[in-house]
Amino acid sequence: MPATSAELRRPIGSDAAVAARVATEPKVTRLPTRVTRPADEQYRPSVETTASNAAPALRHADAAPVNPPLENQRLPRGAGAEAGTAPMPAAPNSPRGRPAAGRGRFFLWLGLLCLLPVLLAGTAAFVAANYLDEVRAGRSEIMFHLPELAGDAANRFLATQPVVARSYPVVEPVARAEAMPVDDILDNLDVTMVQGSTMMRLEYHDVDSDRIIRVLEALTIGYLGLLRDIALIEGASHRLLSAPYLLEDPIGPRPIRAAAIGAVVGLAVAFAGLVVLAQLRRPS
Repeated sequence: MPATSAELRRPIGSDAAVAARVATEPKVTRLPTRVTRPADEQYRPSVETTASNAAPALRHADAAPVNPPLENQRLPRGAGAEAGTAPMPAAPNSPRGRPAAGRGRFFLWLGLLCLLPVLLAGTAAFVAANYLDEVRAGRSEIMFHLPELAGDAANRFLATQPVVARSYPVVEPVARAEAMPVDDILDNLDVTMVQGSTMMRLEYHDVDSDRIIRVLEALTIGYLGLLRDIALIEGASHRLLSAPYLLEDPIGPRPIRAAAIGAVVGLAVAFAGLVVLAQLRRPS
């Protein structure tokens, strides 16, 4: 409790007065008196001070965990040597390599998808061609002589002869005799002028060799009957160079050619499939 006025009037030298004055005055913390030392001894650490200050630092260094650099963190040049640690290499399975591998697998499967229809179509066409019947051909040849025709007149005469050989008056009697449609005979009949000459070839294709000779002989006879009247009018002459005969090698089927055609068809199918796949994968 605070001292009363009567107690403060006590003599200064009394113990009670000193105790009362100390209780009422604010406490003042007095620093220890600094001892002045020589310059060389003032900054020289003592053995006790160095050991006592170093111990907490060592304990702090042992307790503090070493933070390793992050996996993808790039340190500046020379930072690893200064810190005492070397930069860690990136993991082999980094996320940057996965998209490239995924794209590679996608293009691989895409190539196989395009190759599969080509292989299937080509193989199917090759096998089917081997099981088909052989198609043979017969041929007859007629030579023209145009002494009175020259220039455009001769060219017009030669260009008209294939049309005459495939005309209805020539083909219809043969179709009726063979009990065949006229279109079937026309589909298997080829009439061409040999380039750079006045010779015309008649070729007929069929799987039956005997029928080839019969049809070709009838067509040749019917055409020569019409040509006789035309030659008299135009002033031209003709001669049967070779009677109808069979070619040695069959003209079909050709497995290699069929396989090539089938591969082209398969490639078209694969391309159409890629177009449809691209339309489906396009974001809406």
